[in-house]
Amino acid sequence: MNGQATENPRVPPWAWIALVLILLFDVWYRCHTIGPTIKNRLGLTLYPTVVGEAEPLDCDEAAYAYIGRRLVRGDVLYRDLTENKPPGGYWLYALAVAIGGAEEATIRLLPIPFALATIALAWWIALRLAGPIAAILAAFVCAIMSTDPYLYGNGAQLEQFINLFSVASLALMVRALPRSEARGTIAAAGAFVGLACLVRQVSFTHLVVYAIALLVRRPSDGADRSLVARLGDLAALAGGCAAVGALAAAVLVARGAGEEAFEDIIRYGGALAIDTPPAPQAPPLWMRWVTGNVDPRSGEPPWPFGQTDWLVWWGAGSWPLWLAAAVGVPVLLVGRSSDAARRLLAAWTLSAWVQVALPRLFWAHYYLLPVPSVAVSVAAILVDAARRTREARRLGRVVGGAIALALAVAVLGTVVIQVRDYLLVPAQRLAVQYKGGGQWIAQRTLGRSIGRRAAAVWDHPRIFIWGAASPLFIYGNLDGASKHFFADPLLLAFAGRDHPLIRPRTEQILADLEARPPELIFLYDHPFPDLAQFVHRHGYRRSRLGPLPPGGPGSDMRGLWVEPSHFEPFENFSTLPGRSPSADRSAEPRAPPASLAPTIHPAHLKGLPGLPPDVVKAIERAVRAKMKAGGIPGMAVAVVADGQFCWTSGFGLADVENGTPATAETVFRFASITKPITAVAVLQLAEQGRLDLDAPIQQYVKSFPVKRWMVTPRMLLGHLGGVRHYRGDEVESTWHYNSVLHTLTIFRDDPLLYEPGTRFEYSTYGYNLLGAAVVEASGMRYSDYVREHIFRPAGMAHARADDVRAIIPRRARGYVRSQSGELRNSALIDPSNRLPGAGLCGTAADLARFAVALQSGVLLRPETVQMMCQSQTTLDDTPTGYGLGFSLSEHEGHREVLHVGAMPGVSALLYLRPDDHSAVALLSNLEKQAAALLDLAREIADALPREL
Repeated sequence: MNGQATENPRVPPWAWIALVLILLFDVWYRCHTIGPTIKNRLGLTLYPTVVGEAEPLDCDEAAYAYIGRRLVRGDVLYRDLTENKPPGGYWLYALAVAIGGAEEATIRLLPIPFALATIALAWWIALRLAGPIAAILAAFVCAIMSTDPYLYGNGAQLEQFINLFSVASLALMVRALPRSEARGTIAAAGAFVGLACLVRQVSFTHLVVYAIALLVRRPSDGADRSLVARLGDLAALAGGCAAVGALAAAVLVARGAGEEAFEDIIRYGGALAIDTPPAPQAPPLWMRWVTGNVDPRSGEPPWPFGQTDWLVWWGAGSWPLWLAAAVGVPVLLVGRSSDAARRLLAAWTLSAWVQVALPRLFWAHYYLLPVPSVAVSVAAILVDAARRTREARRLGRVVGGAIALALAVAVLGTVVIQVRDYLLVPAQRLAVQYKGGGQWIAQRTLGRSIGRRAAAVWDHPRIFIWGAASPLFIYGNLDGASKHFFADPLLLAFAGRDHPLIRPRTEQILADLEARPPELIFLYDHPFPDLAQFVHRHGYRRSRLGPLPPGGPGSDMRGLWVEPSHFEPFENFSTLPGRSPSADRSAEPRAPPASLAPTIHPAHLKGLPGLPPDVVKAIERAVRAKMKAGGIPGMAVAVVADGQFCWTSGFGLADVENGTPATAETVFRFASITKPITAVAVLQLAEQGRLDLDAPIQQYVKSFPVKRWMVTPRMLLGHLGGVRHYRGDEVESTWHYNSVLHTLTIFRDDPLLYEPGTRFEYSTYGYNLLGAAVVEASGMRYSDYVREHIFRPAGMAHARADDVRAIIPRRARGYVRSQSGELRNSALIDPSNRLPGAGLCGTAADLARFAVALQSGVLLRPETVQMMCQSQTTLDDTPTGYGLGFSLSEHEGHREVLHVGAMPGVSALLYLRPDDHSAVALLSNLEKQAAALLDLAREIADALPREL
């Protein structure tokens, strides 16, 4: 074979066997995140992918499943519920729901046959272009890349549908181009493009590519056809596409939704593409074409333009292949081995890249669309280059060998990255760490909890959701109260503003709600003014059930609102009739902290659901007694029992001078409780293989000079590193440091106090050095890293850097007592000199959520948490009583894991009893109260029930 397309290639048996093995591999690989679902629903175990709990359906999947359920029920798309995309994808969901039911397993399995068929077609195209070895390589690369780790396996389902239809059209065109009479095949290719366009309109670009290919065929590509014949081919292509569109339109018109479909798909879809503000994470067009998306957390692009670690196949997962394809596609267009089929493949790849980069249509899932052609292109060029090393002269062999080697390295590199960052990471951790801070898991747990509660209060509960929270529909088995059930970016951006297409939609939403006031309203995003007025006018009451990711400005109304007459039964309901609490817990997996976080209310001496009233009263008595005994002005308390954050309140005054009460939302300094948070950041990076706990710290912090002895992150975590603590008046420093790396100038030139490992000596600056290692290993600012990887996954809505220059709402004033007992203001300090060691602040509830997230496996693997809570030892095997970020002790038979915080303006304590799955967070605005807080925490922990 000379690198030209072969019309009827002979397929050796081993190529067929390889294809079957690759398809089986793809099913297994794709099931990494859904293995638990398959095991639970189908009883099928796919080792080693069954690890923990499967990630939940994301918003899109749940939304499409909900639409499918409504269509099966008899509702009409665009008439009874709105969407801005064509109907094809929704009809496929309806078919799946009709066959398998509106179940998680059904939605999980739906895209797999489409993905397998796409891989098989990529195998066939590569077989025709470059032979069986290229076919096998293309199929394998397509299987690896098309798992779409951004959604971890199966999330981008519409894109999987599009890929099958689009690649099928490409295969038909590859077959038709060298033939003189292939008008039927060309019409079929047009029909498949039409099917792809029925899923999403962006697929139309392939039709343009095919039309050009038919018009510019060279004599060497096939028969030299007349202009009339070429126009006939174009008519066949357009006719096939138009026939599919006409059939779909006829169905919609027959169902009575023709006018609404035109409004939603054409007018509103166009406005969505033109008027929607650009996504903040969308990179420049040229960068999108080369490497893909930037890191939405930091705005940094992937290598070679940046150093982001964002887990997406187009950024960190498959960037070697993307760069290889960017070079290889031009070779397909103009290379010596180019023919009509190869030029078509190259143009098709460019067309798919255009779909990714269309202005205002940026959507991360679209990066799946070029994957099949990228896989085929790289495979064909690699095989061509390898063949050239055998057939060409010396220089040609060198060039061909170099190209083949580079492409082979790109493929191998992609596989290594994918396996490392996808297959070897537990499914739940993927969702929590890289998928919106665990909000999907929060919504799944919230949906199930709402579903259980609603089942006991309403026969057929209805809900209205404002924002991207559609998982509540499928997991809560709820029904919508408005046809506008899903708030897209355009609707969110222009609600409450004068937009010709949005104003009628908001008016329709309010009319629907007035006509059928729903029992539940979930405000995932801040409502537009008229919606907010509706909620207040009808007396909805905000439930204490309702996890939310941290909100932006104006997030005061976000949460779950319950219709007044059902509020008390709904709030008091705990389990279904006939089910014991223990049975309910065993059936419902313990969720990450965001899903356990109730809406925080100002302190009104009431417990949150789950904590018995007598226990609440006992806690309140103990707190008030301790405050009175110590003369403590203000305090906030948060409690975790049975692994759940279940109560928080404030006491006394946050600001004595102004008489401001301390509430559950009062922000205090965390002081040294910052250290466990920094320790979690370090251990996360260690779990990911990006930081070695036993390597020299200079491997990550090159600005820290080499010392007489080696210092490692593990030593610094356990205060065994020999780095000094505060000296002189440094604890009351007012100097502002702009970065963690800048704070190293305080101590980096000082000698170590002792040989690391020989003795325990507490050091806040040692944690500054660890914070610098987090910065260097992650490529992110320290505050950005802990916000994205700790605060958001844990649901710590108010946690942040303790910046004395910033306006921090509800910040407590700090106090100290003089020798005579007079209450005085604490010294003014700037804690920027100790940000990773003692420079964060937040609420008591934030610390309680941190404790839940740590104990439930959201932030770290269980074995890492266990290591964190084991006492370190000196070189002579003497236990230090300090683990990797926590102090350790035992009291009256209880194993204790804790950390005290003490600095100007605060006394703080985070106290955990791991064996009881309980925790207590105490924040006080009076200095030097550590011993009193420890006694109080033990008293509160003793009062907590073992089970809720």
